[in-house]
Amino acid sequence: MKDISVSHQRDLKSNWLIFKPQERFLMDIKNKYAFEIGMIENNKIRNFLKPVIKRNDGGIEICYDISSLQPFSRILEVRKVKIDEIKNFIIEIIIAIKALEEFLLEPSSAVLHPDYIFTDLDFERFYYIYMPRSEGNT
Repeated sequence: MKDISVSHQRDLKSNWLIFKPQERFLMDIKNKYAFEIGMIENNKIRNFLKPVIKRNDGGIEICYDISSLQPFSRILEVRKVKIDEIKNFIIEIIIAIKALEEFLLEPSSAVLHPDYIFTDLDFERFYYIYMPRSEGNT
């Protein structure tokens, strides 16, 4: 993702995925995407991880608790995916996108990269990240 730095932070109890918009995208996040940031911060959207938004020194960090979850990309590296799991994955994406529509959020801002799609260890549920962005900022 252009204009956003991504990092991980671990502490004794949690594992966090942190998105930090760089300066040239920061103004868009604060102005153009303020509605979207408010919606993901203040609502529980089905199949999406709820972020903790940290505002500091004029900047912003969008933090997702990914404790006890695995990135889909890591699972694809270590084992084959069964047909039922693929079907479930597709159904979960459809449910997630429909959930976004209920909150008037852009489906194009759902991050569908395997590194940012998370699943539980049972491979039963998938959890997505929402990162406001324009089509030119993917």
